[in-house]
Amino acid sequence: MSLRALRIIEEATCLILRTEKHPLVKKLRAEGIAFESCDDIYDSADSFEEVYEKISYRILKLSEEKGNVVYAVPGHPFAAEKSVQLIIEKSEGIAEVQVEPAMSFIDVIASALEIDISSGLKIIDGLRLDVQKPDTSCGNIISQVYSELVASEIKLKLLDYYEYDQGDR
Repeated sequence: MSLRALRIIEEATCLILRTEKHPLVKKLRAEGIAFESCDDIYDSADSFEEVYEKISYRILKLSEEKGNVVYAVPGHPFAAEKSVQLIIEKSEGIAEVQVEPAMSFIDVIASALEIDISSGLKIIDGLRLDVQKPDTSCGNIISQVYSELVASEIKLKLLDYYEYDQGDR
């Protein structure tokens, strides 16, 4: 998290986290920073599309009620954060939206693998492999792999594009 993002979070009069399931939450609590999360929406919704819709509705409603609302997401707000896109789309005439950039999971992966992402990289939502096809001519990062079941389903779909022992070559 950048120092600017930390300052924005510390000064927020209404801080909403997309989720409490993140290592930085312990630090926020230790610093006495008050927040709410959207984990209740994840627990009650039937699909991610419903989650993102409800989150965007909640944030914009709170913005109308309280004015300045800070909605914090793990990583970069434009990296696999559909709720942010919906908030921006729905905010016209309701709220002014400012986005603070942050390090994304893509930056972390590139650093960990020591790869130059300009040599070719495709980022795919693992829950949308039916419409977002892997590109076998470059590296692919697959997001939304949040459980063993999802990982298994993604692996089976990838077998349509790669040999089962592709990584062993």
